[in-house]
Amino acid sequence: MLAEDFGYQVSPRPAGEMTPEVRTDVASLLEVKKQWVEKQEPGGAYVGGLFLIIGGFVFAITTQTLPILLVAIALALAIGHSAEKNSGQAKEELADFERVSTAAVASPWQAWPCRVQEIAGVGDKAVLLLGPEGEVACTYQSPMPEDVWTGLTDGRGVVWFAGDVRFGGLLALPGGHPRWWARIPKVEITPRPISDRQLHIEEELTRQAVAYVFSEWL
Repeated sequence: MLAEDFGYQVSPRPAGEMTPEVRTDVASLLEVKKQWVEKQEPGGAYVGGLFLIIGGFVFAITTQTLPILLVAIALALAIGHSAEKNSGQAKEELADFERVSTAAVASPWQAWPCRVQEIAGVGDKAVLLLGPEGEVACTYQSPMPEDVWTGLTDGRGVVWFAGDVRFGGLLALPGGHPRWWARIPKVEITPRPISDRQLHIEEELTRQAVAYVFSEWL
């Protein structure tokens, strides 16, 4: 585990046991995502495409305009292709979330120093988990709650992370609340230059992550 390699503290038990609400969060969100996948199934689109072809055929026969039928067929094929693509993407997103959430529930909470910065044109924040020398170990895109963002010192703080750092996971403030998800960025994120003052803040946060005591919170 990367956090342990860096000397950061981890909880003695999995996040799903230390904070049982995590299991509830995952189960609820997983059900929502499964329902969304079901709604993206292309069956309805194929039925609509079939009716479109039939309607085009009838119209073409009655008006003797063959191009109308060809247009109807082309539209039906386009609708079917789009539905297949949307369904495939929804299933991939569900599979990704199942992988990320399973790891989040089963892995321990990890104390990490972090740097947070805004992403231009996006409501999400960039969350950069830091190594012991101040290097960026992991970068995520995350819908961090606004009160968490405004409560950080110069966009720095210690956060809890549960999951596999390669794929993203669950973030939380110390104590396990509030919680929010972090994913691999969909946009390019470049760490910004930091001042000497910010460097000192990050060094102190690193010391806190190394000396962290989870029993004081849970």
